[in-house]
Amino acid sequence: AARFEFQSQELSAKLDIQEVSDQIIALKTLLEYYQPTGVSQAEKIIDTSYRLFKSGQSDYVSFIRDLSDAFALRVRRTETLRDFNIKVINLKYLTGKI
Repeated sequence: AARFEFQSQELSAKLDIQEVSDQIIALKTLLEYYQPTGVSQAEKIIDTSYRLFKSGQSDYVSFIRDLSDAFALRVRRTETLRDFNIKVINLKYLTGKI
């Protein structure tokens, strides 16, 4: 019974480690998008929106909507980075490195 319980817990731990590892890979892929592409897109949205609003080619509502979109992109990047760091800490905990 003890051996069965040990094997069950060992399998459960291996599955947890694999699941967290897969999540880290997925989050890393997202970060690889957000770092160069997402951040630059947010900056371009802000710059273009500000320029259009300042020149009168865009109204206030469009300006605010564009800023909101850029801000949401930055927030998603930050949340993804936070989730990635949490998963890395979780993996280190599961593997006994913390």
